[in-house]
Amino acid sequence: MNKIYLIISVFISLALNSIAQKATLFVNNAVDNSNAIELRIFTVDMKNKNGINIYRKSNSSRWHKLNNTPIIQKHNAELKGKYSKETIDLMEIINSDENTSSGMIKIVLILKLIQNKELADAVGLRFIDSTVVKGENYSYKIVDAKTGKKIASSSAFTSGKYNALAPPDSIKVYQENNSSIAFEWKAEKTRFYAINIYRSSNGNGFSLLNDEPILLSKIRNKKGDKVWPKTKYIDDSVRLGSTYRYKIEALDYFGNPGELSTPWSIDFKDIIPPPPTKRLFAKIDDKTMGIELSWKNNKAKDILGYNAYFSMENDSAEIKANTALIQKDSLSFSFNVNKSGKYNAWVEAVDSARNMSKSDIYSFSVLDKKPPEVPSNLYYELKSAGKVKLMWQSEVSGDFMTYRVYRKESNARHYVLISANDFDSTSFIDQVDLSVKNAFQYYVIAMDTLFNKSEKSNLITVKLPDVTAPGKPFLKNIEFVNDKITLSWRANKDEDLAGYNVFYFNKSDTTKVNTELIQTTMFIDNTTHSENDLQYKISAVDSTGNESDFSNPFLLKKAYKSMADGAFTKLKIKTKKGSKKVNISWKFKEGNIPKGFIIYRANSDGKFKSICGLQSEMVFVDNVAKIGAYKYKVVALYSSGDKSASQIKEVTVN
Repeated sequence: MNKIYLIISVFISLALNSIAQKATLFVNNAVDNSNAIELRIFTVDMKNKNGINIYRKSNSSRWHKLNNTPIIQKHNAELKGKYSKETIDLMEIINSDENTSSGMIKIVLILKLIQNKELADAVGLRFIDSTVVKGENYSYKIVDAKTGKKIASSSAFTSGKYNALAPPDSIKVYQENNSSIAFEWKAEKTRFYAINIYRSSNGNGFSLLNDEPILLSKIRNKKGDKVWPKTKYIDDSVRLGSTYRYKIEALDYFGNPGELSTPWSIDFKDIIPPPPTKRLFAKIDDKTMGIELSWKNNKAKDILGYNAYFSMENDSAEIKANTALIQKDSLSFSFNVNKSGKYNAWVEAVDSARNMSKSDIYSFSVLDKKPPEVPSNLYYELKSAGKVKLMWQSEVSGDFMTYRVYRKESNARHYVLISANDFDSTSFIDQVDLSVKNAFQYYVIAMDTLFNKSEKSNLITVKLPDVTAPGKPFLKNIEFVNDKITLSWRANKDEDLAGYNVFYFNKSDTTKVNTELIQTTMFIDNTTHSENDLQYKISAVDSTGNESDFSNPFLLKKAYKSMADGAFTKLKIKTKKGSKKVNISWKFKEGNIPKGFIIYRANSDGKFKSICGLQSEMVFVDNVAKIGAYKYKVVALYSSGDKSASQIKEVTVN
């Protein structure tokens, strides 16, 4: 059965009584697009005994009466043979003295005056203005022909094409329960008076659902105020498993249907949830923090299965314990929580249409005696000096609090806690003393907020690299014997000593003399050195390659054979004024002929530097960079390694 919400006490008083006039006027373009404007007048009692005059004006004109004689309702005698039986019967009521200003009679008359144009014409409450100009704005007023008083008027209206009424606003169509579909829309009493609903079932064509137009009246709410009902129509001629589509149209006060709304589709299915489960009970295992929920069957025929939920007390987050639907024959389910405290649990019954119902809540407490998961795969990386980075893998639960790291030296008996503060990262850096050469052993445990401790992780052993250099050696003596330089030093006491390196220094360079590590505490330097003064240092190297600081320096002075030996004769230094060339020549005593000669020059700082390589000629031209005083000497080098120096001579270049 289709239900129409209709309360007799109101209906079109909506449009009439809301306006402080004796009648209501509606204006619209003619539906046949005949370049005419149709007027509909609704008086309070739906009668027109005094007659009416209709006036019109445009934007630029005065009021102009459209009818020559007053328009008045026809008498019964005028109707016979010209009008339909329905019109004649209704006109007998209108022409009678019966009160038609309220009650069911008024409702019926209003509907008939809207739907039956013939009746509206007979009463004189319908008028067609065919003298309008398309696009012009017009205003109308209705005047009582007997009293001359205005009883209704309209606002400006534009003549033109007829536009069908748009569908109602805010349409909603939804399944209300397992036996009906509900409809809602926005009631607009000045725009339309009724609604038609069309329905299509399972892909068939649309047909009118309601036998009569659907009329609305306001109802009283709990406060006693009159309001429009939320649900305005219910279709209860539906069957589960069917698909329905609906379209809605509004009916205007001229009896014309409006545009159809876009279709609403409803898959009409079971939406009634199954009965909830009963006698829910929870069995607790504190050692594993395991929960076993059990319940009684609700005996629903279409039950499909169950879902189990839980939450902590005072926490709105709901947690689904099962991943797949619990089968309907299973009346228990086990799961684990990861934190101690008070819990609420419940079971959700699910039927074949996926409707769900929730059981009563069962409350219980869990005392956490379960240790955290054991950290695994502990390993390490050696970072910069003395830093050991420990890393591991771990799966923590909600009540996890911290990791603890323990260490001992390989020769110690007990492990020591080395992580002073709580931390939750899966890595830890241990700073150890670089001088310690023993190996270290480490393990990690996890601890929760109730101080439950996990088992130990795997043990790892860490051997730090040797980064400690040997002690600085002590160079005892250097001797120049038989043209050879012999160094000796004290032996280092480092257990991992690998050997020594020997270095000699001049003013600008440091040179390692040996090519292989020296295993003894003595070394003979067979290198030929041109310098008079030789400075030596040594270093110690251990088996890891760590090298000590240099030892104490040791200076060796080599004496040159002087001019007193008579080796050099006639050293001459010459230059010309205005020239930066210095000509140097010398003669050498016959006999012990040297391997060659090296010329040295000193600037104003007095420091001699060689200005050529080993040469056999006894002449040399020096091109100086700038004027000034210079000193020169010549050194002869013998195959034996001996040296002989000339006297020093000075020259001024200007």
